[in-house]
Amino acid sequence: MRWSKLKQLCEARMADRLAGRVDLHATGYTGAHDEQGRGWITVDRVEVASFCDLATNMRHRHLARADPAATYDTLCARLHAEGTYSRGEFYSILRRSLHLSIDAMLTDDNVLLRALAMTDRRLGKRRLHRLQPEMAAEHPLVQRLYALRCDVERITPAPAIASHAASLPDSS
Repeated sequence: MRWSKLKQLCEARMADRLAGRVDLHATGYTGAHDEQGRGWITVDRVEVASFCDLATNMRHRHLARADPAATYDTLCARLHAEGTYSRGEFYSILRRSLHLSIDAMLTDDNVLLRALAMTDRRLGKRRLHRLQPEMAAEHPLVQRLYALRCDVERITPAPAIASHAASLPDSS
């Protein structure tokens, strides 16, 4: 699936109140050996997450040097737990999100899927409110998008999560 179609489908899944505020982006850079690139998410035109092939490869090498006994899969799991993904993984997760229920997205081990769930129109206000206790232990990207969603839906988040809302760009 072409990037433009994937972007259109994913952004169409977002809650109406997030229209024009949360955007998905991607670009590629053709080099001497292969194509590298990055994907990113913006909130009110401010980048909140980046999924860069080069940065992910460098972080992977750093972790491999620090723990030479670790397997490739173990290192990838560590990267994903900290929210580090390549552009290709970003695309793959976006495609996967189109075929998952909101329940599956919210309970998935993947940080990016849970973050995307916070923007999904299928996540209702009552359920959003019930997620509050779980947010304190969540990845910062998930917390940030949760805080934004609470803000646009006029739900008061817990004090620890409210600090993430304060760091969001002003919508005015």
